[in-house]
Amino acid sequence: MTDAEFAATTAADQPVRLTPEQARQVLEEAMQQPEAEPAALRITSVRWGRTANLGNYESARLDVEAAVAMGGDPVSTLTQLQEWVDQQAPPEAQRLNDLVERYNRTRRELTELSADLENARATWNRVMDVFKALHIEMPKYVSDELPF
Repeated sequence: MTDAEFAATTAADQPVRLTPEQARQVLEEAMQQPEAEPAALRITSVRWGRTANLGNYESARLDVEAAVAMGGDPVSTLTQLQEWVDQQAPPEAQRLNDLVERYNRTRRELTELSADLENARATWNRVMDVFKALHIEMPKYVSDELPF
């Protein structure tokens, strides 16, 4: 799956990673601040990036940054950046990401099914031990092994 993030900077110049929704909220709140306040935030640029999983522990990252026009809307600038970045990802990369996710999901399911099978074998063996302890003979077509 791709990873989209927005980079912001705190008052102490410490980088912060925000989700797209959090980034929009920060920008909208900043736009609602009256410009007469001396501490009002004036956004001059926005940046958007996306990381694509290429499989085999490899990834590719695309970061873009745009200047916000004087008096412009940083939210619409950010939205334009998001759309542009999304258009740059080739369909094959998205298909590869989907296949990697499907493969990982199937492996998890197989691991769970293997554990279920081991539990079933253990239960079968306990049942067979009880039958043997009670001297109950099983029909010839039933073996000591799990029948599947």
